[in-house]
Order: sequence, then structure tokens, then C-alpha cells
Amino acid sequence: MILEVLKDGAESLRRISVPTLINNEIRDLVSNMKETMVSDKGIGLAAPQVGVNLRVIVVQMMDGTIQEMINPKIKGTSANKLPHEEGCLSVPDHFVEVDRHVMIRVKFQNIHGKYKQWTLKGLESIVVQHEIDHLDGVLMTDYE
Repeated sequence: MILEVLKDGAESLRRISVPTLINNEIRDLVSNMKETMVSDKGIGLAAPQVGVNLRVIVVQMMDGTIQEMINPKIKGTSANKLPHEEGCLSVPDHFVEVDRHVMIRVKFQNIHGKYKQWTLKGLESIVVQHEIDHLDGVLMTDYE
């Protein structure tokens, strides 16, 4: 099911999201978020963008797969940051240059509850940082 992506000004975009347990409701949410992200031609989507303040994101990886990250947490970052022009489904037709860590180490659970820890760089790193910002009530426009 395609969900409505909330726009800047929606209250849920400014709330800090809480961790969640993985159950059928979360599996349905992840499935719907993936479908919504693809439908809107996005490369990342966070649960607050669809009005759910739980720590859930979906990200399109460089190999084309879409990875859910439940309860993601950045465990380490590179010292180096680079500016990158970002867009956002919740702030359409607006782009902001944001300094992001070149590399991150992120720990999360997949849809089956298995813990994973990945080292990401490049666009994957940028997208995950952007989506985790959403979980913390931060929008890219806060960096302007």
C-alpha cells in the first residue's frame, strides 16, 4: 500500500522516534514504506515521513536492493566530511548542501530481527545519515 508522505510542517517530522519491536505490524509498515519510496522515486524513507514515530528506515542500496533498517544506530564515523546536495520527499523541489561523514558504521536489525553492522560510504552513507536525522526530528533544512 502506498502511504502519504508528509510534508515539512507536519508534527511527526519534528518528534524523536522511539525504538520498536519487530512484529507483523512493523513488517507491514516496512513493506508499505518500500512501496511508497519506489512509487515516489526516492532513495530513502523514514517512518516519521509517513506519520509513524518509530525508528524504522528503508534505503535503496547501490546494488538496487532496498534495505530496511530497524532501530538503526550510527556506531562510528569518519573524521572527514564532504558537502553533498540533498533533496527530500518531505521537502519537495528544495535542495540543501549538507556536510555528511564520508563513512559511517551503522548497527540495525533487519525484518527478521537479526542484528547487522555495516560500514557504508558514499551515497549509501549519506542517505542513511539523512534518514536517521528524520528519526531524530531533524530535517535537511535545519542545515541551511
